[in-house]
Amino acid sequence: MTESALKSLLALLLLSAQACLANADESRLAVQSLRCAAIFSIFSQKSGLDESVQTSVKTAIPFFEKIYLKEFTSDPVNLSRQLSERMAQTKSGLIEEIKTRRPYLEEEGVVCGAWAEGLIDQKLDGFFTPVYPKVLSPQARSKYTEFSRNAWGP
Repeated sequence: MTESALKSLLALLLLSAQACLANADESRLAVQSLRCAAIFSIFSQKSGLDESVQTSVKTAIPFFEKIYLKEFTSDPVNLSRQLSERMAQTKSGLIEEIKTRRPYLEEEGVVCGAWAEGLIDQKLDGFFTPVYPKVLSPQARSKYTEFSRNAWGP
């Protein structure tokens, strides 16, 4: 099996695992925004990192949470409880995942950073439709690659 085929298989397995962890009422966008909120929540608790990026990370968390809440509509009465529970589950899963999937989580941190910049720039008003980025600017990649690597720790 080629390296490319192995990567594709691994990506498919990851998506399957994420789908199993997600509630049936959560869209793919809701799950990804929750993962980015959890990743950035973990990053925001680290010290000794680039302060300007750290500020962006802390600013972006509510944007990701807002996307999750907008996408998750099946239980409007318990939204904040649902967000808290799912955030705790997701953070716990990421902490376990870093042990075996570090390069993938570092890259996910980079993509979340690029997505965060777009959300912050747009202010995520009621007319903005959030879209997970498929293309990253060289500036965003440069800014978040080292930050993500360092934020996950040794």
